[in-house]
Amino acid sequence: MQSKAIRALIVAVVGILLLIPSLIMAYAWGGTLNLEVATVATLVTAATARWMPRLKWVIASIAALLIAVPPYPYWTNWDESRGQYLHFFHGFTFQTIPVFTFAIVFALAILLFAVMFRSINKGQRPQQ
Repeated sequence: MQSKAIRALIVAVVGILLLIPSLIMAYAWGGTLNLEVATVATLVTAATARWMPRLKWVIASIAALLIAVPPYPYWTNWDESRGQYLHFFHGFTFQTIPVFTFAIVFALAILLFAVMFRSINKGQRPQQ
């Protein structure tokens, strides 16, 4: 059984690793929306794993999708006259959307959430 400090460190490192895609997008596009969404999704998933463990995989799947397909530019857009608005895949075609990259990031996020869940659950499998 791992010590509490090591488990907390693992959860923190996994949380930081889950933010890397949104940090890259924030650097590339110059906005913080992706980072904010990924941070909230990661925190909500960790809280769900701790206090509502039956829902953890549903919430983790949604969070992984939000991390894999970042909000800007894929489902929001910004215009000087309208400001920020919701517009799914505006200006993208099926050929220009990086579906393979989305799938890889989604799978890695699910794997990282599994590591997080194992650490949150004190390294033990849940009783059934």
